[in-house]
Amino acid sequence: IYNELQILDKQVSSLTKYVYEKTGCPVYKNTDVTYLESGEKKYGILLDELKKAKKFIFLEYFIIEQGEVWDSVLEVLCEKIREGVEVRVMYDGLCSLSKLPIGYFKKLRELGIKSKPFAPARPFFTTQQNNRDHRKILVIDGKVAFTGGINLADEYINQKERFGHWKDTAVMLKGEAVWNMTAMFLHMWNVITNNREDHSLEKYLPHMYGIRRHLKGMDIFSRFVILRWITRLLERMFI
Repeated sequence: IYNELQILDKQVSSLTKYVYEKTGCPVYKNTDVTYLESGEKKYGILLDELKKAKKFIFLEYFIIEQGEVWDSVLEVLCEKIREGVEVRVMYDGLCSLSKLPIGYFKKLRELGIKSKPFAPARPFFTTQQNNRDHRKILVIDGKVAFTGGINLADEYINQKERFGHWKDTAVMLKGEAVWNMTAMFLHMWNVITNNREDHSLEKYLPHMYGIRRHLKGMDIFSRFVILRWITRLLERMFI
């Protein structure tokens, strides 16, 4: 893609090279982008896409607040847990001050959801309290992703008024670019949980599902070599 962009637009190609070198996130083709012009628009589509999940659901949001939006999302997540779908939820730790009960992640864990707050609020002053996670990311099966400025709270669909009519936007991605968001989520998850189990990102690549079924009879080393080779080949194709 970088070489193609050099021909089409050198300024854009330079920007994509910079982003890849600084973040490790390449630019992808074969991705459909849907513009969601309001929280109301995103809310309905998000619920529909959640209901289609078969493998995993990753949520990382700055604000999650109990109400119509989150209660509806949580209902679907619990349904997916019963179907065997892996569900993980991250939210910013400041939510526990006014949006969610203290220790809310423990309730989610009781429901079968893997959950962890980012930088939980502390009862003493520290400059680290300024380190917040403002991301709004939802990834479904590595095939569909949402991001933008819309959190999971009722004011974003104007069911509750805080500062007048709320206008924010989001996008829905379908295709190869979703891999970037999958990797971003898992990287943050491993940072805040000190997790050593999810060092391999390959199992969350959607095109690996069928491949892994054929590798079940191989020894661990052979499977690792083949998966690593496939992943590096795909990375060269996408960049």
